[in-house]
Amino acid sequence: MFTNLHVWLLTTRFRALPPSHGRIFIQELINHFFLDAEYRLRSVYGPKCPERIIKRTMVDLRDQWNGSTYAYDLAAVTSDAELAAAVWRNLFAARGEKAYKEKDLTEEEREKRLEQRRKDNDPEAAVEGSGAEGLEDLPRLLHGYVAHLRREMVRLGQISDEEVIAGNIGKFGRVGSLNHPDTAGLELQGKAIVQSS
Repeated sequence: MFTNLHVWLLTTRFRALPPSHGRIFIQELINHFFLDAEYRLRSVYGPKCPERIIKRTMVDLRDQWNGSTYAYDLAAVTSDAELAAAVWRNLFAARGEKAYKEKDLTEEEREKRLEQRRKDNDPEAAVEGSGAEGLEDLPRLLHGYVAHLRREMVRLGQISDEEVIAGNIGKFGRVGSLNHPDTAGLELQGKAIVQSS
């Protein structure tokens, strides 16, 4: 889902390209995203995996893509709170309650449960350890993701169409690097980040 988030960021910039280029760039990026996802699925499931499982998983991924794209688009033009909520639902799978219930466990008990859940192929266990286990960390993490998304939207918006078409978009910054040099002089005003004087 983290890759999905960055694919969405690129599509937001591609939408600003002239329509003759923008539509093609968006379609090809999404095509490659899904081809890569299918390749990874086949690598994980192996050659004897029934085609119906691959197809069903790809349909689920497409539905997730459509839903998360809509949520991120809506949130990007409304508020940081909406964007944080979209990230929480789509990237962290709206986790928090389970983390709250496990807050009184010792570190050893938590590790044993996590190990057992990984043995049971619990999908949430695969991403656990991202720092979102405790509710007390969630606001800080969501703030970091929202700041990252806003920073990257500004950075991508400052790149000329010619550079984007040539594929020169630079590198994405790190999530949580709030004092990123590319954000020096940028302030959030209303719904948009603007250059301060």
